[in-house]
Amino acid sequence: MLRKEITILLIIMCNTLLAQDRYSVKGLVSSQNELVDIGDVLLLSFNEEKLIEYIEIEKGSFNFTDLIKGTYVLKVSCLGFKEFKKVITLDMDLNLNIELTERTTALDEVEITASKKPIENSNGNIIVNVANTIFSSESNPIDLLSKLPKIQISSDRESINIIGKGTALIYLGNQKISFQELENITIDDIQFIEIINNPSSKYEAEGRSVILVHSKFSNKNGIKGTVSETASFRKNYNNFLGGNISYKQNKFELKFNAAFNDLHPWESNGSDYTIINENIESSYVVEADDTKRPQFIFGGGIYYQINKDDYFSLSSTLRSQNDEFLIKTNSNNKKNNIEDHVFTLTDNDDFRFYSSTNLNYNKSFNKTRNLFMGGQYSYYNKELGSDIGNSLNGSEIISDQKRLQDFKVNVISLKADFENEFTNKLKLEIGASMSVTNAKTNAQISMVSPSSDFTTNYDYKEKNYAGYSQLSGKLGKFFYTSGVRAEIMDGKGGFLNNSTLLVDRNNLKLFPKAMLTFAIDSTQKVTLNYAKSISRPIFTTISSSSTYLSPFLDWKGNVELKPTITNEISLNYDFKTYSISASYYLKENPAFYNITYNNVSETSTMSSSNFENEEGFVLELVVPLKYKFWNSTTVIDLTSKKVNDKNAIEFKASPYLYIYSNHQFKIDNTFSASLNGWGYTKHNEGIYKRNGVFAVNASLTKKFFKKLDATLSFNDIFNSLRFKESYNVNSIIANTIFYSDRNEVSISLKYAFGKLKKSVFKNKDVDDNLNRIN
Repeated sequence: MLRKEITILLIIMCNTLLAQDRYSVKGLVSSQNELVDIGDVLLLSFNEEKLIEYIEIEKGSFNFTDLIKGTYVLKVSCLGFKEFKKVITLDMDLNLNIELTERTTALDEVEITASKKPIENSNGNIIVNVANTIFSSESNPIDLLSKLPKIQISSDRESINIIGKGTALIYLGNQKISFQELENITIDDIQFIEIINNPSSKYEAEGRSVILVHSKFSNKNGIKGTVSETASFRKNYNNFLGGNISYKQNKFELKFNAAFNDLHPWESNGSDYTIINENIESSYVVEADDTKRPQFIFGGGIYYQINKDDYFSLSSTLRSQNDEFLIKTNSNNKKNNIEDHVFTLTDNDDFRFYSSTNLNYNKSFNKTRNLFMGGQYSYYNKELGSDIGNSLNGSEIISDQKRLQDFKVNVISLKADFENEFTNKLKLEIGASMSVTNAKTNAQISMVSPSSDFTTNYDYKEKNYAGYSQLSGKLGKFFYTSGVRAEIMDGKGGFLNNSTLLVDRNNLKLFPKAMLTFAIDSTQKVTLNYAKSISRPIFTTISSSSTYLSPFLDWKGNVELKPTITNEISLNYDFKTYSISASYYLKENPAFYNITYNNVSETSTMSSSNFENEEGFVLELVVPLKYKFWNSTTVIDLTSKKVNDKNAIEFKASPYLYIYSNHQFKIDNTFSASLNGWGYTKHNEGIYKRNGVFAVNASLTKKFFKKLDATLSFNDIFNSLRFKESYNVNSIIANTIFYSDRNEVSISLKYAFGKLKKSVFKNKDVDDNLNRIN
């Protein structure tokens, strides 16, 4: 019913909305009566929250055409000059003459040239300028993001989290992409990145934050590409080799990328825990060392521009990897004063394959009305074979069991979006989407002594239907955005040999979002936000797959894990380049890892479980500074949060500080340096006690021959990242530590060749569940 109503509304709007007047903005950019040849011109919305259009300066001039009537902000950025910023009102064609002011000084006969601020903030969101900053020398987007405030990349480089917000959605322009597709983007195509802490209703209800990547386009027809090589020295040697190439001729554009990563990750964690009611004291340390992980990544796309605003595109990406690794576990288990030591050796062969293909069609009725339609198919397969042996109290290793697990996910998605802008700065956006997911886990366990076989087949099917409507506009000094997203989820899961379903859910949920901004003057504004969002567990977490650690402990998925619902309200104050914000949130069914005990099998399980709720308060201050060749950004968070559950012993919550500070030094146009660090203090979160951590990173970048970038990086210089947590849940007291493999020295070379003219490649992911597949 919901899809039918949205379709009818879409048809009505497409047939009734009227055309708008169109205008142009032309300009000449000069300094001291000489034209400036190189630079960027950005046309932003009045509140500077949305990029309307971007163009590069060509021979001192630029030209925006086919713009609707309204008020905009025009920004001109050229290396070596102060940024030019002007508010313009379009009710006629404009022809501007822009005079820039030089920003240069001298130091010991070396010319120090000012550049863009690498990191800025607006309305509580962080903007990271990539083009013409030190960030442009990074070899890939993942390494770039790892150096940004509040962002953490997992050790396996397969997921991304924002501190205090959880897993983030990733968008390229207005187009949602997966983490794998983010890896395929070349740094040279990125203009800037926004970390949106309060995304509107047009974005999926999944997640509380969005990483928005804005593309940069070059100026000539032909071929453009890059080749990069990174040698990384952690506990083991890792190598990243990649390249991409783009070809454009008139309306046709072709992109292709490929990478081979020779990875050898190291992982380790440990815990000592007491099962109070069973009089059991246990501990373990597990290590996966010298993993052999050859990884192949391929991607490509075809784009055809039907006319100025209409396009058709097809894009595909795939990744294949095969892991060969040993898991070594030392366990001690003491029950009723009888203590055993067990050494467990698990020989694993893990194969993973991911592919995703999507088809897009975009129809622009004019600059004010746009219709997008797309479809996508995604597939993920993981096959894990394990040969397990145990040594009891120093005896020889005896084969215990063999496991063969196969996990597959298939997702088919469809999506449509329509938007209309009116002359009175009013904008209406509506959209609908659907996805069908089928996830299967097949497991076969063969016990050696006594000989026996055990097979399970778990099947999970999920259907999601969503529709949203959003209205935004401006009244005097007030700018507002208000919308609601409705999502219907039908999920069913169970073992094939059991007629009873373990999961049977069918529900409709509404996710309202609203933002109100008041511009006090040209230097100050206040923004109030409210949002309701959902965080669904990834499909591997809600599968029946498991990892054998010891005879006493398994790491398992939780098929009954529920999604987390978050309600959040925040208030932000911007003064010039500074920002301060306060937010409060309440989560229902937050998920955390903990240990449970089965007194029938007499084994423990480490898995993700839901707790009753989590509430928290965050006070944040963002301070960007710039002086000559030095740029810095400091983010300070004062946070207090508490996790509550009736089955846990709770500690008194204590506030803690998170600090991120980034410093960049641009010595000249070919040499720059960077130093950044982050950390947070020791604290209690109600159920969990967590230790304090900190990390310091540095890099040096040098450009040779205008085409070759060389970067020397030092990450986690003091090798200080150890994540510890303590809790008492279900009468189990546990102290757990997770070690990281972030201490690194890496050398990266990136060579760029060729140019393209007005590259307009666009392709939108329509699968809202991409972040749940890994």
